[in-house]
Amino acid sequence: MSKIGKGFLAALTLTTLGFSGNALAYKAYALGDHQALGIGGTVYAIDTDTNAIVGTVATDFGSANIAITPNGKSLYVGNSSTLQVIDTASLSVVKTFTSLHSSGQIAVSKDSATAYAQDIQNIYLLDTARNTIKTTISGAWPSGIILSPDGNNGYIVGRWSVPSIAVLDIKTNHVWGAFYGFNDPKAGPSDNHPKSIMAITPNGTKLFVANIYISTVSVFTISDSSLIESASIDVDSYPTSLLISPDGTKLYVANAGSNQADNGTVSVIDTASNSMRQTIPLHAELGGIAITPDGAKLYVTSLSNATVFVIDTASNTVAATIDVPYKYSHLVDMAIASGSSGSPVQSQDCLFNWAEANYPGLFSPAGASDQLLPPYRYRYYRNTNSYVGVSSANNHVYYIGPDGNLQDVGDLSGWLATANCQ
Repeated sequence: MSKIGKGFLAALTLTTLGFSGNALAYKAYALGDHQALGIGGTVYAIDTDTNAIVGTVATDFGSANIAITPNGKSLYVGNSSTLQVIDTASLSVVKTFTSLHSSGQIAVSKDSATAYAQDIQNIYLLDTARNTIKTTISGAWPSGIILSPDGNNGYIVGRWSVPSIAVLDIKTNHVWGAFYGFNDPKAGPSDNHPKSIMAITPNGTKLFVANIYISTVSVFTISDSSLIESASIDVDSYPTSLLISPDGTKLYVANAGSNQADNGTVSVIDTASNSMRQTIPLHAELGGIAITPDGAKLYVTSLSNATVFVIDTASNTVAATIDVPYKYSHLVDMAIASGSSGSPVQSQDCLFNWAEANYPGLFSPAGASDQLLPPYRYRYYRNTNSYVGVSSANNHVYYIGPDGNLQDVGDLSGWLATANCQ
């Protein structure tokens, strides 16, 4: 066995025994609102490896929500009267849409080509390369929008007399006439609910919607694009943001808590059983929530004390806190890119997903979470007791089966071509 092979096997052993290697560094972005003081907001860029603030950029008045393209190149900030586009490389505003603002959840297509912004009445499709409005969907009355993982549909929570969800056909930009209602007439988001009010599992079978006024999360089962509310989960006061873990097994809910009581919590929910796993007390009024693509760190913003909480998702404990320089910042939202289009991480994920789909006898269950122990990135499959991984030291793919023997199965570039993941 080669030195690299032994190292990979040792890394796997240490990780399965609970050794935590250093995760890859990502950029996180916290959005601060200062409208109580009559001034604009601030985006704080955070290095997730060191949890240090590495840059800032000023935003317009009334900053309310933030979204990032999956490739990490652009941020979208919804303000009270504008929508701003920020280039993450230079941390500068490159476009301000004065003709629209975004009063609800902003969605971005998986290929980072289209952003879906909204005002009270309409949905706007933005060309992210040209920073132009390419299509307007009128009369949708959206409170939030989220896209299905396969990119075929969007789901819109509307500002209608009866809380309900409409389906948007992404190819035709047509909103279906069918509206899927909530079991509780008091359910659904509020009219002023700009955070991530919806979350969808990576396999596209479950949609979760925050019901801020009744402190529950509605669970909709998706079948052939139809939705049926199959469960309701009780959470703490004022759920403001929802997030699914990258492996799809957990739903995180940021509960703001009672007004000015600093009793906010994060609910950790099992997405398979819809049951509560744990409640994490943070003793602050909470805003937005984001997670690193490896699922190792959860970032939660505070509306009350200008702090970002960093939660270790393995232990569900606060690993660090980040205080922003401006103590009057109401940190309303948070964003982390899910993975760059065409980046090494996304290409490897594509390969792993292809292997799961084409060789279920070797890699089961599908959708295993990524593990990181530099220079290795891999997945472990408990049903088949097997591993597949890539070493950044030599860009080779490795496999370990139930017999424990490590196999170098070849150059990564060849496998990416085979799996059409280039």
